[in-house]
Amino acid sequence: IFSTDGGIGTVRMLFCTSLICLVGAGETPAFSPRRLKLWNTKTASSICELNFPTNILNVELNHKRLVVALEDKLHIYDLEKMTNLQTLETHATGPKQRTGAPSGV
Repeated sequence: IFSTDGGIGTVRMLFCTSLICLVGAGETPAFSPRRLKLWNTKTASSICELNFPTNILNVELNHKRLVVALEDKLHIYDLEKMTNLQTLETHATGPKQRTGAPSGV
């Protein structure tokens, strides 16, 4: 279990399931803003953790894919096997362009 004393910057739920994605944030984050945790709320357990070289800006997921947006890259994962299917370079010029993948990946 992770500390509940720190901040969580991003939370995404896979539709109405018990699977959520968590990314730390704030002055005292629960964990690094460069770490994504897949969490099962029914069992209160971590399914998987992904670490990245820079802060995670956005996360989107559907039944098949997980997309993690960093400042200069998009990482696309197969949600079932948690394998990286593709990493795309991005060329964002400002904060509004770095919001990541559109909803409904």
